[in-house]
Amino acid sequence: MEAWIADLAEMPVGWQVFLLSMLPVTELRGAIVLGIAWGMPPLEVFLWAVAGNFVPVVPLLLVLGWGYRHLMRHPFFSRPLRWLAGYGARNEEKVRRYGWLGLMLLVAVPLPGTGVWTGCLVATLLALPFWPSLAAITLGEIIAGILVSLVASSVLALSSLRYGEYVIIAILVVLFFFWLFRGRHRK
Repeated sequence: MEAWIADLAEMPVGWQVFLLSMLPVTELRGAIVLGIAWGMPPLEVFLWAVAGNFVPVVPLLLVLGWGYRHLMRHPFFSRPLRWLAGYGARNEEKVRRYGWLGLMLLVAVPLPGTGVWTGCLVATLLALPFWPSLAAITLGEIIAGILVSLVASSVLALSSLRYGEYVIIAILVVLFFFWLFRGRHRK
């Protein structure tokens, strides 16, 4: 096991980004941030991450529904799968309201719990057609990659400036207060 991990560490950074972007936890968002932090050019990181993040989409869309139906028959798997279906159902209303555009926006929003894995799960649970789902998920993935690349590159550029860390902290504090008081303005 340790030799396998050591082999991964010796792998070129592009391939590391590719593999990280395939995983459901890091996906494209974590892989881009790590790739830029490791010193790769942002465009190169973007291309590696989008390619890696696309790899599981087609198999997930093709196999997820079949596997879900068959595993629900077994009591051991039904409870965790019902929880997973509930997780995907939280995003169901947005996708049903906006159709493929909602699926694209779900994947494009660079927040935890969104991405191609969640998009494939929601498309499967809603029994959306394969080709429109694939197009929406791919377009959302590209938009998320662009957004994350821009933010990660900007933060890295700001942090390299003199007192750049203070600028980043000030921006985060201002954004926090906007988020904190956003609901009070509407009332």
